[in-house]
Amino acid sequence: MENIHTFKKYFNNSKFARIAIEVLFVFLLLGLINVVPLVGRTASVSYFAPTSAIKYYTFGYNDTVTDLLWLRLIQDYDYCEYAKSKKSDSIWSGMQVRNSGCNKGWVFHMLDIITELSPRFRTPYATGGLVLDFLVHDSNGATLIYDKAVIRFPNDWPILYRAGYHYMAENQNI
Repeated sequence: MENIHTFKKYFNNSKFARIAIEVLFVFLLLGLINVVPLVGRTASVSYFAPTSAIKYYTFGYNDTVTDLLWLRLIQDYDYCEYAKSKKSDSIWSGMQVRNSGCNKGWVFHMLDIITELSPRFRTPYATGGLVLDFLVHDSNGATLIYDKAVIRFPNDWPILYRAGYHYMAENQNI
């Protein structure tokens, strides 16, 4: 009986409860982020919850989760789990694998989650399409990101210019 009173005493203390909830939240976030593939591993986007449902796993901390996912994404921005050949150290090697087979892969899925969780975060819209086009060679994913970007930021000329270039040069849709 004394243990229950001790537990209630600590749990009723709002500072202790807040710290306990924050520690639990951090462990949940670390589990969410660590399932993301590292370079050299085989990966699947099925490790994540669906984009439409992931907001329910953030417990209202959308911007915090977005920042953590963004930091994870920029570490492996050029990752394509469907690439047929390994990357070489040459700076020009990416020019040879234009159709590498990356179609809505890990980078697209991460960008899609980030833009769903924090739709006012401009940087993923501004750089995501470029990365999908030129580093990952995922034209379909870049089209979807640019579609979201143009709807979200209709007066942002750098995004509109990049989207226009993408549709003209990459999709050949004038």
